[in-house]
Amino acid sequence: MKWKHNFRQVDVSEALKQYAEVEFEKIGRLLLKDSQWQIFYRMGKKDYEVEVSVKNPDSHFKAIAKGDTLYIAVDMVAEKLNKQFSRRKDRLQDHSKWERTKEARIKRVNERLEYDNAPFFNKKSG
Repeated sequence: MKWKHNFRQVDVSEALKQYAEVEFEKIGRLLLKDSQWQIFYRMGKKDYEVEVSVKNPDSHFKAIAKGDTLYIAVDMVAEKLNKQFSRRKDRLQDHSKWERTKEARIKRVNERLEYDNAPFFNKKSG
């Protein structure tokens, strides 16, 4: 993972950088390939904002969160990215379900060549 930290209206903090990298490495394991992370730290009038942009060779993720402190905002962004990564992983794993194959669609057509509108077809072994 490649990191790029950008501090806007906030003092640079090495402890915050290390904390963010540790949190994002935990969820970064869900990505299949090496990625580039851009992290923006901003200070608003009443709260802090953290924006993370993750670029992968095959996808792009982005999340923004606001919190009372930068550490809380980092945790919230990590949680949002974790949801996005796990959704992406589920899609990649479920893309070749048997119900969606040509054989399953052919078995759903009955003898009179009428389409059976049942939502799912149970695979029978044998």
